Amino acid sequence: MGHQACLSSVVALLREALIRSCRDFLYVECAEHITFFMCLYGMLKTLYILQIVQMDRLSALLHYFQPSITHVTHGTLAAAQTMAVETASAADLYLINSGNARLLIDSEGEEIQTHSLGTRDVAWLPDGSKHRLIGGEEGVEYMHAVLAFGSVSLNPLLESLPKMIVLTARQDDGCELQPLICLMINESRNPRCGNELVLNHLAEVLLVKLLRFLMQRMVFNHGLIGGLGDPRLARALTAMHDQPGEPWSVQSLAKEAGMSRTAFSTHFHKVLGYPPGEYLTLWRMRLAREWLGTTSQSIAQIADKLGYQNEAAFRRAFRKVVGHAPGWVRKQSTTELATSP
Repeated sequence: MGHQACLSSVVALLREALIRSCRDFLYVECAEHITFFMCLYGMLKTLYILQIVQMDRLSALLHYFQPSITHVTHGTLAAAQTMAVETASAADLYLINSGNARLLIDSEGEEIQTHSLGTRDVAWLPDGSKHRLIGGEEGVEYMHAVLAFGSVSLNPLLESLPKMIVLTARQDDGCELQPLICLMINESRNPRCGNELVLNHLAEVLLVKLLRFLMQRMVFNHGLIGGLGDPRLARALTAMHDQPGEPWSVQSLAKEAGMSRTAFSTHFHKVLGYPPGEYLTLWRMRLAREWLGTTSQSIAQIADKLGYQNEAAFRRAFRKVVGHAPGWVRKQSTTELATSP
């Protein structure tokens, strides 16, 4: 049996074990709850890692931009009852435990997008838009997770996504997310020891699995999700994401994709919205901004890691893309960190 087939078999066995564990979840006593959960979480993490090995086109991005759950709340709304949410720099993830509801995005008092949600549907608002959740005729029981996943200016995954992404239970016909959703619903309805930790971790895994679903099913044929869902473009994109310091050219990237130079350049521009060279520069500058704000690496060290032969060339490229000098961005990040609560 080949390496890929072995991985697939292990993943399938873990998924079956997880489904069986979900069925037993409600019968665990509080004293045993943390140990039982850590076993389940370890199983989920192993499953996640193994599937990332099969699909490392996503893992490079998640290495640099990891989703982090701020908090998860569980609530109910009666028919026609409204919950209004104004989120600034965070994204929102909803899971409908039971009942039905409408999710509406507002802009300056006008409704710009709405979607009906039913039991076990998942909705993601990537840019944290102002919105309202309204209980349907049956009322609704829901979970709401607030998460940080980088800003649109830093995380390229968010750049071309719509304001609302909905995955219905019916669309998940392969039951990719259902065992996890079952676990989250049980946990939210029966809060016990470590409940906050449990739900935060599970919500992070849910978001990653949602991203994987969007890629596998080619839900979007444009932007970075569309590019990563295209087997040929994904190879070139993964190469850039994994090795941003390499001296990539259109020719070498086309070779990674297994396409001619002209066909690759045209197709890449059509799907991603940028020529390959421009996307590579934007990716490098996004990493530079992230590192300037979160690490103590010098500007010269960052320039070297990103493949620039000298610091001056890096500074020119950074100012051209970002609009400010690297030193200014670092100073702003330090100031924001010092004044944050």
